[in-house]
Amino acid sequence: MKIKTILVCIILTVSIFLIYLTNIDKKIYYVSINDYKKDSLKKYDEFLLKSINNLEIFINEFSNENLRLTDVINNIEKNVEIKKGNKKISIKHALIKADILTLSLGNNELLYKIKTQSNNLYDTIDQIIDDYDNLLNVIRTYCKEKIFVIGINYKTEDEKIINVIKYYNKKLKDLSKSYNINFIDITINDEVKQNEEIAQNINKILKNNN
Repeated sequence: MKIKTILVCIILTVSIFLIYLTNIDKKIYYVSINDYKKDSLKKYDEFLLKSINNLEIFINEFSNENLRLTDVINNIEKNVEIKKGNKKISIKHALIKADILTLSLGNNELLYKIKTQSNNLYDTIDQIIDDYDNLLNVIRTYCKEKIFVIGINYKTEDEKIINVIKYYNKKLKDLSKSYNINFIDITINDEVKQNEEIAQNINKILKNNN
C-alpha cells in the first residue's frame, strides 16, 4: 500500500512538473530579418504583430535595406549584437530564442539585377539561391522553431521578368521545403495589401500548427 502511495505521488509530481515545463515559455519571441527599404509603408511584421497577444519581444534590428544574404551569414559567424532597451542581444541568442523567425532577403539583390542586367538573370538567381542555402543551413543550427521565408513579387507586364520571378520563387520554395521551413508566396501586386497577405498566411500556418 505504501509503495502504491509513493508511486502515485511520484506520478503526480512528474505530471505537475511536465505541465509546468510546457507552460513556462508561452510568450512569443519574434525575430524578423529583412532587407526592406525604410519607408512609410506598413510591413508584414507590423500586421503580424497585431495578432500576437502574448508577445515577449520583437526584434528586427538585425535588418537593413542594404543587407545581403552573405552579410547575414557573416553577422551570425561574428555573432553581432544589437541593443534593445538596456539589453544587448546577440544574433545567435536571438535565433536560439526565436519562436517565430521571418526572413525576407535576397529581394533587393535580385531586383537590382533585374533593373541593371538583362542577360544571365537565371545564373544570378542560382547564385542567390546558393547563398540562401548556406544561410538556411547556418540558421537551422540555432533556430529549431517556426521559420518563414518570404517570396518575392515584382509588378511588371514583361513576360521575361515574370518568368524570372516565378523561377526564383520556385527555387526558393523547394529550398525552404528541404529545411522544413515554411515558404510564403505573394500573389498580390499592391505593396500594402501584399504585406497584409503575408501576415495572414503566416497566421494561418501558426494556427494550424497549434
